Amino acid sequence: MMIIAFDEFELDTGRFELRRAGQPRPVEPQVFDVLVYLATHRNRVVSKDELLKALWTGRVSPSPR
Repeated sequence: MMIIAFDEFELDTGRFELRRAGQPRPVEPQVFDVLVYLATHRNRVVSKDELLKALWTGRVSPSPR
């Protein structure tokens, strides 16, 4: 569990919560996961392929429209 702070936001990984100026903000679970991944790898560029492999492996992808 950790709190990752950036600008006026905080990601609380223990509570699965995004806060802005201390107030919880609604965010979808996958969006939260992407934010945490990007924040914990902020020292480098993260490719789309890396994100897909790290966060969507084994999940069903939406069919094209």
